[in-house]
Amino acid sequence: MTIEIVSVPSRRRALGFEVFERRYGPVLGEDEQPLRPWDDDLVRRTDQQCVWTVVDCDGVLRIVPGFVTVNYFARIVTRRGWSHVEFLNPGYVY
Repeated sequence: MTIEIVSVPSRRRALGFEVFERRYGPVLGEDEQPLRPWDDDLVRRTDQQCVWTVVDCDGVLRIVPGFVTVNYFARIVTRRGWSHVEFLNPGYVY
């Protein structure tokens, strides 16, 4: 299975959840929410480039690419994958 990778430019500020939602297309759960626990079955069987982590950064929830364990809050699975440029960006505010 091939996934579409979203190419984004590098930036200095975090963007909002609406931009994240439009770019990557979060997969909603049964409760119509994108947030999933770390042991969710969908998280485990999804391509790594479609998994994001919501982390608590000084009281602000940010969405960052990949599997992060420090200040972990939840995971988000998306329909489109992230490119490696996202590691240089400050994430998205949830």
